Amino acid sequence: VSRTVYSPEWVGATDYYAQSCQEAGLEVHRDTVGNVWGRLRGSTTEKAVVSGSHIDSQTPGGRYDGALGAVAALVAVKALKQQFGTPRRTIEAVAFCEEESSRFPNANYWGSRAVTGRIAAGDPE
Repeated sequence: VSRTVYSPEWVGATDYYAQSCQEAGLEVHRDTVGNVWGRLRGSTTEKAVVSGSHIDSQTPGGRYDGALGAVAALVAVKALKQQFGTPRRTIEAVAFCEEESSRFPNANYWGSRAVTGRIAAGDPE
């Protein structure tokens, strides 16, 4: 399996993840770098609980490289919704766009860095 970031295979995987989130009844959005978020809105405005993993893979990364964590987060949020309904705190499942930097040099953890404000102007060069 090969899902390098922004490749056709990666686009297919992120589209499938977004569709799966929507089918689970979650609010879906993509941020500017391509992270896919599935949100189960809570009853309070407290900070969200977030779980997930990257959805890209290294060239010969294998079918579970990263995607397993993103899928596990989605399955957990879906099960919590079905069993308990609306949570107190918002819960989000996320498929981060990139971890491996197998396509672009110096772009390691691109999705996580974007979320945490750790991308500087000119990154990656």
